[in-house]
Amino acid sequence: MPTWKERDNNKRRERRRRAIASKIFAGLRNLGEYQLPKYCDNNEVLKALCSEAGWIVEEDGTTYRKVPFFPFLLLPSSFNLIRSRAEQSAR
Repeated sequence: MPTWKERDNNKRRERRRRAIASKIFAGLRNLGEYQLPKYCDNNEVLKALCSEAGWIVEEDGTTYRKVPFFPFLLLPSSFNLIRSRAEQSAR
């Protein structure tokens, strides 16, 4: 059984989490022009936003990108390195 101090910390943490989520959703309504209901399920809204941004959220909460992202492939120097290795292997 949690102590009174742990319960108080949990209440405070949950209140802070709800306040942050409320501010995020208010910003999406005002600045992002999203048509969100006043009382909405936070998890469903976050899943929809993640999906729109190119992420997949599974039922257990696992989140990953739809398309693998390899930032090192975008660097010109790494492109030259990959190309030179491919040319060497072709010889």
